[in-house]
Amino acid sequence: MSNFSVYAQYCDDIRKEENGKVSLMGVMPGGLPLLVPKKPVVRKLSVFVTIVVGPDEPLDPMTIEILLNNTVLKESAVPEDLLKQLGHQKLVDSVHASRVINFATSLYDVDVSAGGSFRAVVKSNAGAVEALSLQIMRAKSASKPPIPTTPD
Repeated sequence: MSNFSVYAQYCDDIRKEENGKVSLMGVMPGGLPLLVPKKPVVRKLSVFVTIVVGPDEPLDPMTIEILLNNTVLKESAVPEDLLKQLGHQKLVDSVHASRVINFATSLYDVDVSAGGSFRAVVKSNAGAVEALSLQIMRAKSASKPPIPTTPD
């Protein structure tokens, strides 16, 4: 049983602003398809992963994986010194407080001819947790894809 939650944002680019804020450009909401042109190569896909660990949960060693279907494209361990620092962090409100780890990466020139989905998975001693995936779909024409809308 895992002791944390994982969220992923898929986008065109991730930028760190001068004021320290992080900006995600061209966000593609997970659960909606990524439309790719006839040439099935994604030139760049950025992924911003957020791990949320509750205040009373242990901070086990963690590994973040970005996958295309079942193939690991990127893998990164959360630095031990960061986990120790978060473990010693004093939480003011233990009822609503949590510890947050953010991870940003970019993938380049990914062949998506097999279709499927991009996924972000975080593994620890407590188990593996998967964020919402980004489905890959072929665009039917060279025209712009429709903008998803919500019903009124």
